Amino acid sequence: MESIINDIKGVFRSGNMVNRLIVLNVIVFVLVYLIKIIILFTGPNHQATFQSFVESMSIHSDMMYNLKHPWVFITHAIFHVGVFHMAMNMLMLYWFGRIVGDLIGDHRVLPIFIFGCMAGLVFYLVFTNVAPEFSGYAHGASAGVMAMVVAAGMIAPEYLIRLILIGTVRLKYVVLVVLLFDLIGLSNLQNTGGRIAHFGGSFMGFLFIYLLNQGQDLSTLFERRAPKTKRSGSAKVIKMTPRKKENETNQNIDTILEKIKRKGINSLSNEERRILDEASKN
Repeated sequence: MESIINDIKGVFRSGNMVNRLIVLNVIVFVLVYLIKIIILFTGPNHQATFQSFVESMSIHSDMMYNLKHPWVFITHAIFHVGVFHMAMNMLMLYWFGRIVGDLIGDHRVLPIFIFGCMAGLVFYLVFTNVAPEFSGYAHGASAGVMAMVVAAGMIAPEYLIRLILIGTVRLKYVVLVVLLFDLIGLSNLQNTGGRIAHFGGSFMGFLFIYLLNQGQDLSTLFERRAPKTKRSGSAKVIKMTPRKKENETNQNIDTILEKIKRKGINSLSNEERRILDEASKN
């Protein structure tokens, strides 16, 4: 047990953000079922008690309820009850989140996930209040995951993925099929509020990468600001370093990304992988 705890600590200390998010969601999922087991011993009304607990962790279409239970703005995004729901979200987060982290930097994974969850929340609240017949509550990381899916598709649409029983498929078509499933589910009125939240996350994934391509990086909103230091009486001499090496590095990265789009990440040499890894850390 101690080794497992040490492994978890290691993930949070030095692991990539995708792994941290997955471990966090799994921990919460296990805690939910431990609570469910404890509730079994509370008496014959244990199902109603557990249902009340689930609702207390979920976002509601009733905004007043959310304001009276402010923790739901956070807990709903990492709270899962169904095993299939949890497993699919974590698998998709792993597959698409790794692509995002490898190509545009690990530091942008968490912002995309959070912005996706926020957009899904807004879409859900607006929809369920405009159409109150679909009111209720929602939980799960699906909106943040969908933001990651669409972001990955926009970054490298020609990226090659090998699927079981299907073979090699370009990433843009995988993303298209995922969105199509949500559209079909919405038309059949299956998990309507949740599907709307998915589209909110998808929109934010698209918007994040679109703005990034325009030179506006939303992930900077999550950067820690360095504390201001007092100015001394003497001025500091700032050395100007040539930008030639930086420009060459940027050109190399552009060439590598273009190669990934055409041939997939498996086509990269060890040196190209090293350059891309160093760039993502910076």
